Amino acid sequence: MNEKEKQEVREAVEAANIAFEHLENAKSYLDSASRWGIVDIVTAGSLISGISKHRKMSKAEQEMEEAKLALDRFSQKLKDVQGFAPIHVGDFLKFADIFFDGLLVDVLTLSKIDKAKEQCVFAMLQVDEIRYKLLTYSSQKSYYGGETNGK
Repeated sequence: MNEKEKQEVREAVEAANIAFEHLENAKSYLDSASRWGIVDIVTAGSLISGISKHRKMSKAEQEMEEAKLALDRFSQKLKDVQGFAPIHVGDFLKFADIFFDGLLVDVLTLSKIDKAKEQCVFAMLQVDEIRYKLLTYSSQKSYYGGETNGK
């Protein structure tokens, strides 16, 4: 593997790390929003729990927007690595655009938060899998002197 190829893999891995971090942050905020949502239901909609829930949801939304941008950059970096197809951001985060529209009922809100968390975890798994393949690819190419099939 030549130096340019190594650099392309490093850049793709770094882009994966950034995307993963935003997804992880979003999931954390969604977890917190979910907990506050339960408190909101139990306390019959207290002001503090409602504000806290919506604050966490707002932060989750910001992280999801950052994750979309980071996943797009990750996809661009994957194009530079031979043998890796770019990812499609829409496949990872279809829910992000509709998740934060019209949250009227607390139970529905919790359901949407849970769905968003599932999608976030799925995206994290996909990014982590591709990141692992990039690192394995890089190691194999280095070990076999540029050949990935061991010849």
